[in-house]
Amino acid sequence: MTHKVLPTTPSFPDTTWTTKIKRVAASARGQYVVTGAWSVESDTQGYTSPRYEPAQFEYVFWPVKEGVVWFKDGNDPYWAKLRATR
Repeated sequence: MTHKVLPTTPSFPDTTWTTKIKRVAASARGQYVVTGAWSVESDTQGYTSPRYEPAQFEYVFWPVKEGVVWFKDGNDPYWAKLRATR
């Protein structure tokens, strides 16, 4: 799983986090919880971090209706609405 962070300050490079998935589990509320085994940070200027084990990220996907999923990064208290585009 990969996610990209685009900084608001142009002097900082774009950052990408790559996480190996360790486990996907379903909660009692029908949410899919994705836990990482390890993660690595890298940027457009050639930086690569050491491997973080276990990964510091946990993601939650909550399908609410066809074409709509709520998404939450475990480090963020807010949910983001994802919609399928056709």
